[in-house]
Formats: sequence, C-alpha cells, structure tokens
Amino acid sequence: MQKQEHYWSLVIEHGWVQSALWTIEDGSAKVESISTPTHWEAEEDLINAADTCLSMAVQGFGAVGEEPEKTVFGVPPSWVQDGQIKEEHLNKIKKVCSKLSLKPSGFVVLPEAIAHYMKIEEGTPTSSVIIGLGEETIDVSLFKLGNFIGTVNVARSVSIFDDVVEGLARFADGGPLPSRFLIYDGKEGDLDGARQALVTADWTGLAGKESGGKLKFLHTPKVEVVDPKQKAAAVCLAGASEIAMASGAGSINTLNIAGDKQSLRQDQTEKDGKSGDEFQGQDNLSAEDVGFAVGKDVGSQANTNEPLFQNSSRDYGRSRKFFDLSKLSNFMSGLILSVKKPEFGGRGPLFLGGAAFIILLIAFFAFWWFVPKATVTIYLAPQQIEESVVVSINPKMSTLDLGAKIIPGKIVKTTVSGEKTASATGVETTGEKAKGTVEIRNATNSVVNLNAGALLTAGDLKFVLDDSVSVPAKSSTTEPGTATANVTASDFGSDSNLAKGETFLVSNYPKTDVDALGTSDFSGGSSREVSVVSSEDRQNLESDLTDELLEEGKKEIVSKIQDSDIFISEALTGTSSAKNFSNKVGDEVSTLKLSLNLDVEGLTVSKENLNNFAKEILKDKLPEGFVLRDSQIETGFELEDSENGVWKVRIDYRANLLPEIDTSSIAKKIAGKYPPLAESFISTVPGFKRVEIKIDPSFLPGRLAVLPRIVSRISVEVAAEK
Repeated sequence: MQKQEHYWSLVIEHGWVQSALWTIEDGSAKVESISTPTHWEAEEDLINAADTCLSMAVQGFGAVGEEPEKTVFGVPPSWVQDGQIKEEHLNKIKKVCSKLSLKPSGFVVLPEAIAHYMKIEEGTPTSSVIIGLGEETIDVSLFKLGNFIGTVNVARSVSIFDDVVEGLARFADGGPLPSRFLIYDGKEGDLDGARQALVTADWTGLAGKESGGKLKFLHTPKVEVVDPKQKAAAVCLAGASEIAMASGAGSINTLNIAGDKQSLRQDQTEKDGKSGDEFQGQDNLSAEDVGFAVGKDVGSQANTNEPLFQNSSRDYGRSRKFFDLSKLSNFMSGLILSVKKPEFGGRGPLFLGGAAFIILLIAFFAFWWFVPKATVTIYLAPQQIEESVVVSINPKMSTLDLGAKIIPGKIVKTTVSGEKTASATGVETTGEKAKGTVEIRNATNSVVNLNAGALLTAGDLKFVLDDSVSVPAKSSTTEPGTATANVTASDFGSDSNLAKGETFLVSNYPKTDVDALGTSDFSGGSSREVSVVSSEDRQNLESDLTDELLEEGKKEIVSKIQDSDIFISEALTGTSSAKNFSNKVGDEVSTLKLSLNLDVEGLTVSKENLNNFAKEILKDKLPEGFVLRDSQIETGFELEDSENGVWKVRIDYRANLLPEIDTSSIAKKIAGKYPPLAESFISTVPGFKRVEIKIDPSFLPGRLAVLPRIVSRISVEVAAEK
C-alpha cells in the first residue's frame, strides 16, 4: 500500500478564490473536500480569502496527520503567457504561498483542466467551446476532439452573445465549430442568465452574419454550466494525473517560484528521497491506478470505483488545527528546559519570565476555549396566515373565555394639562361714521313725524336720524314744509363723506312726497380692519390642544404598562375637566390662549391572552411541519363599539409560520466551527434565507474567531425574514 499524502488545489480567478483538499491513496485519486468560493479584491484580500477557503476545505477533519503544503494552482487563461504565469499574477501567488506556508507544485489553466475533467467523466475527448466569464472580460477556449486549439480574451459588452461571437470569429476557418458550450465563472453569479442568453440566440443565422459568414454550426449549440465544485475537482484531477503519471496527463505546468522550477513529478521524487532514475520504476502506473476509467463505460464503473466527492470519516482537524494539545505540551516542556539553567547558572529572571509566558499562554488558551459566546440568528422564509375575529374586551373579567370570545382588559388612567396659543383669524371692520345736516322737505298736506334712527338713503349709502323730528305740511304747492335734522352714516368708511346738496330718500316715503337735501358737507367717515376672536378659532384651538394632550397621555400610559401587556391605542379617550379661554368671541386681539386639563383613559390586554386566543382560532390552519411561535404573531385592532365599559374590538391576526427545527441540534453541530462553514451547514435548513453570527468577544483574529466549542455558550434563535 502506498503512503497516503494530501494536497491542496487553489483556484484563483478575478475576484474569487476556491480551494480543495485531495489525496492519492492506494493509487486512487480522491477529492476529500471543496470549499465554497470566497470574494477578493486587493492582494491583501486574496491572502485572507485563500486562508478562509483553506480553512473551509479542511474543516470537519480531525487533528491526525499534518496539513498539506503542496499546492496545485488553477488560473484563468489571461494569467498565462508563453506557458508561464505573468509576472504581476505570479507575485500574487508568491505572497499567498509565503503567508500561508504553501509549497507550489504547479499550475493548470482552467479551460484545459475542465476539458481534461470532461474527458475523464465522459470517457471520450471533448469537442467544446469553454467560456470563462469575468466581470470585465471573458475567455473563449476552443477544443476539438480533445485537442486544445487556443484561447482568446474578449472585453465584455452588454451582450454575452456578441462577446462569444467575437471570440469565436478569431478561430473561424470555415469549418464547423463544436456545438457544445461549457460556461463557468467565479461563483455561478450570472451563469443562469448567460446560459439563457446563449441558448436563445440564433447561432445558425445571426452568428454567421455577425462573423462575416465564417462561423458555422451544424445545429444550435448545447450550453452547459460548470459549477464551482466541478471546476475545483478538475484542477485536482489534473494534479493527480501528473503526480501518478497517468495516461492522458499533460495539463499540469511547471510553476516557477523564486527561481526554483518544480513540477509535480519532481516534487514527488524529492519527497520519497529518490533520484529521477530511482523514480522511474513508477512510470508504469496506469490511469486505472489513480481511479480513472480508460476505454470503459464510465457508468458501468459506478459500483466498483469510489466516488470523486466523498464524506471521509477521518478526523482531519477543525479549522486547520487551531491547537494541537500534544504539541503545546511539548513546546512548554522544551521552553522550561531551555530557560531552567541560564548561562551563569541558577534559576534567575529568565526562568521566571519563561514561566510567566507559559502561564499567559495557558490562560489565553483557557480563555479562548471557555469564555466566548455566540448568538446565531437564523432567518427563515415564513408562511403567513391571517384571521379576523370580533371579541369583547371586558375590564371586569379576570380570565379568558375562549367560547364567548371575551378577553380580560385593564383600564389605565392619567391626567394631563397644558396650554396652547393660536392666532386670532376673525376679521372685523371698525372706524368712524360720517356726519352731516339735512333739510327734510314735506310736500304732503299732513305733518310727517320721524323718529330717531329713521333711515335716509343716498344710492347705496345709508344714514339715520340722530334725533326725532316733525316736518310740517306744505304751505302751498310750491312751498313744502321743512325741518332741519342731524344724520349719521350707518357704516364706517369715507364713502359716506358726501358733498353738500346730496338728495336723500326718507324712510318709506316716495321721493315726490318727502325727501331730504344735504345742507352741509358730510365728514368724519373712516374705516379699518382688525383681528378678532371667531368661534372657529376657539373650536380649532381646543381640538389641537386636546390631540396634543391625548398623545402626551398615551405616552404616560404606555410608560406605566408592563411588557406583558399590549396597549390598544384605538380605545384611547380623553375628557376635559377644566377649560379656560383668554378671550371671548369678537374680542379685538391678535392671539388666543387656552388652558386645558384632560382626563385620559387607555385600554390594555395581556399578550398571553391574545396569543392563546390566536392559537385557538389559528390551530386548524397550521400546515404540517410548521410551528406557531408567540414571537411571530402580529395583531391589529379596530374599535367597533363601546357600551357600559365593555369594548367591542375586531382583532386582525397575522402569523408568520416557521418550519419546526431543532435549535439545540444545530448548536451541537456548529460548535467550534469556522463561521463560513457554519453558515454553509445552516443554509441546508428548510426555508433558509440568511444567518447572522455574532461572536463575543469579537477581537479574536483570523481563524481563532470560531464559534464556541461549548454548546451551552451558543444561542440559536429563529426569526422570520421580513
């Protein structure tokens, strides 16, 4: 049996990185674990993202065995030129290797690795167009009968179809192109949309026009998605083929780091301490030795070959071995021996300093193991049900009556007072009335007696007699009886300042019988408008102040009720106990002030009674597998009637039902896990939408920031996604 050794694969693309852990055991290639892709932008982000991916890949294995160092890198075609990784991208890989203690063994270009993977999976060389989608460019690679024709890089436009056509046009030689497209990207971000755009495109017609008639397809291309796991596995298989020297290998390339060219085969030779000649004895390993099927029906091997992806039962470390207790013990023992005898003899300050350091190290380890706690909130997609019911809320009742739909209530009272000032909006006209003297002329045969206040008019203007007057009858047909009288205008204003000689109608007498003639100029008439208090001013001011005091009273009542009660604001009432206006209606003022005392009453009910009532009326609507939690019940109220201290209220219930899950079991399974891996596990919960993980303290760096290893320190909560 060959000695088992583990390897890393690290797939680095523009903006995304992914890792896989694999081994060759007894001549069989096995992919042990594949991480989910992690986003990166700057170079420092790449190192952290790669570190996270390596942790996710190794998570779930125990502390037996050493972590792998040898690493095969998968890179996009745009990173490679003349068979070597471009300098700017090679520097990125150097930094990753240096910071994460990785030993580069080689690299593979992603389209070539995918083509090799498809050949292994399908048993025949692939003829396909492999398309790598980036944010700004796409890589179009052409393979015919397993032969790599080439790769072109095309800047992305708004149309993925146009971009692919542009790339294929550079290969066009008049012959038919493969009718199979394989597309991939960093994280399946827009693969579905890209696939749909390529599937629905007119390749037999439009493509030919766009390419000048050079593109030919025998039929509409089939578009397939290469998911991230397949892509990572392809890099692993390429590395495994080279290490085991299986037939068909050749997609692995030498990676030159710090001037030292190392191929996978050379690295394997150095590992076993053999020269190149001594290693020649293994050149006869076949593809079957590394788990591949050559010249056979792959489907027929399903029951005899081990699967590519497997759930290993090995204990291969948690979070890439945060602490190995045996190594910690050895370290402390060595440290004690090294400081026990200083150069000049005796146990001096050096020993005390070493002992203090060890104590601090042990204290830190104990703190890291026992102190952290975490809150994990799982947001699930709720299923909503609604129900409305009219109930009676009776403050005189003390227990819930489900049958009669009576819920006990409580009356909460308070008194509030306040003042408010508003502008007076009433308008009145005031001023002085014009005065003058008239001669009243009587052309009748009878005496005319006029009382004070008798009306005289001149056009639209009205005047009244200041005093009573008696006008004698006429003395002849040409000599009417006359009397002089003082008159005053009925209204304010200068319009009544009439000139001498104005003729007036007198009371109800015809002008031919009785009239009046102004004997002097009328003067003194003037007018102005002033603000006065109107009845509307008083009503509006009282309404506004009442609303403000009701709101103030509501806040006081809410502050008094317990958390176990719910305040029904719709039943809030207020009654004034004292009211005082600063002015009465008609007073000439610019502002009006009101002082008001208000007695406020509120109605509350118990949350427990409301929830118990909800469970009773909603129990027949609960679908199987869902549970109704008190925290997921929402209530709305509408007041319908109030009589003799009993309120008729319509309650609108809305419940967000959540799948029934075992939170204690989840806490056990994620204990000690690195958060990204815990999120990956939790995402399998039915109805999962998202998860929030909060670890306290939060200052622990890097992979030390794992979930607590003590289950009781993990609080798992379930909430509905709004």
